[in-house]
Amino acid sequence: MTDHRFSTQRPSRRAVLTGAAGGLLLALPGLAQAENGVQTPATPPVNDGVQERPQERPADRPLSVLAADALRPTLDDIVGLYTAASGLRVMVTYGASDALAETLDQGAAADLFISDVRAAMDLAVDRRLVKAESRRSLASNRLVLVAPKDSSLIEVLLGPGTRLSTLAGQGRIAVGAAEAMPGAVVRTALESLGLWADAEPCLTAAETSRAAVAMVGRGEAPLGIVFVSDSRFDPAVKVVGIFPETSHRPIVYEGALTATAGISAPALLDFLQSAAARAAFEKAGYLTLK
Repeated sequence: MTDHRFSTQRPSRRAVLTGAAGGLLLALPGLAQAENGVQTPATPPVNDGVQERPQERPADRPLSVLAADALRPTLDDIVGLYTAASGLRVMVTYGASDALAETLDQGAAADLFISDVRAAMDLAVDRRLVKAESRRSLASNRLVLVAPKDSSLIEVLLGPGTRLSTLAGQGRIAVGAAEAMPGAVVRTALESLGLWADAEPCLTAAETSRAAVAMVGRGEAPLGIVFVSDSRFDPAVKVVGIFPETSHRPIVYEGALTATAGISAPALLDFLQSAAARAAFEKAGYLTLK
């Protein structure tokens, strides 16, 4: 595993977390991926303005969604529910939110954009790539500290004075890559708690939050800082600490209709806030708006 120093961008409501992986029961105040099919968008000429085309789509053309990679596989499940209820096919393309926004800016055809980085959605709004009035928060997440299931750690109170380097012993602390989520918020959280100087030499970057969870589960790292939703996918890890909500900007998943969204797209966006979608998000460990 290659170690990387962090030179993070600082990204980004509140919610209810129903449980924790492997033992630490979490009760938090407050506020959730796909493959019905995965489609790589084409890259037509740059979109230099809003093109309103709320038109009927051919029966064989699915709705197209660009979504933050962190939402796999939960968004897949929700899309499957929508297809079963509506009969409409949905193709989801996953990637980093900022890259997806740039793809839209280059003219990629899509109906819905779902971002886990507020700045990426802001960019899409500013460039009129999405309809600002359709922007809404779908779910949120929390940053947590995980350890192997058989670790002697039970509960770590994360705050000034916590020595993560001591807890890690001679091992590393796995996190998502600095340029991605949640790596982009790790430094913010650690600095706000006064833990950065102690922890930074121990950090090792995995490609994603879920990859960091896997490292801990395989015993390659004694600790990991990850999304709580990802911690639930590996029975070999447990949550041992919760980063305070005030230690970093909210991790919010926002959705919006693109400027060229077809007439069937609003119903899909509405479904993402339905009781069925909320249940799927919460089952996967996300926080949902009530």
